[in-house]
Amino acid sequence: MKRIILILLTTGLLTACGGGSSKTAKNMDPHGDYDLQEETDDARIVNEVIADEDDFKVVVISVKHTDIGPTQGENQAKIYVENKTDREISLGMTDVFVDGVEMDEYDFYNVLDANEIDTEILRTFDFDGDLPEMEDSLSFILTVSDYETHDTLSTYEVNLDF
Repeated sequence: MKRIILILLTTGLLTACGGGSSKTAKNMDPHGDYDLQEETDDARIVNEVIADEDDFKVVVISVKHTDIGPTQGENQAKIYVENKTDREISLGMTDVFVDGVEMDEYDFYNVLDANEIDTEILRTFDFDGDLPEMEDSLSFILTVSDYETHDTLSTYEVNLDF
């Protein structure tokens, strides 16, 4: 009898703790041309639309922290972008915050040809070794511009809580 109870408790704990993002991904429909099932087990599925305009679409697919990177590790946010226009656009970010901490070192800049779809990674680094692990929030300002004229087409203030 003790053995049966132990097996049931163990099964219940494994069910409650296991699966994480992949189980969540099975219950979600992607907001673009990407497969949520392809996200790694250590990624937190976000699947949140940042912009869905006539001219472009931007979705944060997932976020994760990795210990592999140029210093003490890096945070990564996978971002899906659709350019629905007949011109090149560029996307850039400023004022990047992870868990309320401003990131001075980050990498995100993308140029899309006319009617192109792409997935890009926002990477945040901390060369001082105090990198927060992106457990609670991510915020940034996303600017979409015409690549040739540099005219700003749209700006989005993004605040994501996990």
